[in-house]
Amino acid sequence: MAVFPSISPTYPLERDSSPNILKAEFGDGYVMAQPNGINSLLRVHTLIFTRIPLVDRNTIDAFLVAHKGTIPFDWTAPGDTLRKWVCESWRESFVEYDQYTIRATFMERAA
Repeated sequence: MAVFPSISPTYPLERDSSPNILKAEFGDGYVMAQPNGINSLLRVHTLIFTRIPLVDRNTIDAFLVAHKGTIPFDWTAPGDTLRKWVCESWRESFVEYDQYTIRATFMERAA
């Protein structure tokens, strides 16, 4: 499995957690809920690489293009363990000569 290049994103990092749950609401206000499947909590990280040089921009872009938003890759979030991710969308901007910013959304995939 390919590993995301070791280019550090800009801090702070954003992580979203939204458990996928099945919920049944009854007329008397009672709610019954349970996780939907064994992988009901898959996280999403938004990474921003600020003012990176062209060589790093090309490395990140080539890696993400090669994975086509569908092929999982390994990445370790700070303070976490190695997990599988996909990146379905990323955006880049040209800041100034040899300075680029990339914003990428990593979505966790079940192993």
